[in-house]
Amino acid sequence: MEKHKDVLLEQVQEFELVFEKYFKAFMEYLKGGILKDSEYVFNHPTLFQLSNKLQVVYLKLPAYLRKRLMELEFEVFLHCNNVVDFYSFRIFLLENQRFQRTSTIAERVTSEIDLAKLLIENGTFETYIKLPKRNFEFYREQAQYKIMNELYEKRLESEKNKEISAQNYAVNESGNGLENDKELPKKDDFFDTAMEKVGRAGTILDSADNIVGKTFNLIKALTNIGKLF
Repeated sequence: MEKHKDVLLEQVQEFELVFEKYFKAFMEYLKGGILKDSEYVFNHPTLFQLSNKLQVVYLKLPAYLRKRLMELEFEVFLHCNNVVDFYSFRIFLLENQRFQRTSTIAERVTSEIDLAKLLIENGTFETYIKLPKRNFEFYREQAQYKIMNELYEKRLESEKNKEISAQNYAVNESGNGLENDKELPKKDDFFDTAMEKVGRAGTILDSADNIVGKTFNLIKALTNIGKLF
């Protein structure tokens, strides 16, 4: 029993260490979309490798702890593991003012890991299942939308817009042929629209009053208290 307890604790601590490194790298990369001349505008030296490592240590966790983390929206940290998807995800977070939500999710994940360690150390991990599902909406007037749900709806909206564009193209082509020199909309994945937005990055960065600037102030505040870095 003691050996099982030690193994459990080791698995959770390993996850905790990797997630801390991952989220630090993730924050550095997100700041790369805010700061001019940042070294992390397109790439990051450790983030993509850490994203794969995070998935490995997550799978080592006990099943019920994995379930609890998923209920906290931990899923948002599991989907991207390459430069294209991370770049596109960053654009989504900045343009839709969801930058702060990732920090909220990370804080909740950290708290849940602390609880799991405490249960293991006290030999009561088996009672974990008796705790209620986390409800973070009881003190809100309106429920918050989950990031992954937003991404899904954005993708549906993108596909709908492409379909409308294709129909308009067909109508114009059958008319006077003025649209013949235009490309048909591509049936790309939602994330494939990222590079079209690169040219708009300068406008976002130059606006001191928009949400991106305010978010960067939040990140600096968190940095000052030593929470994230």
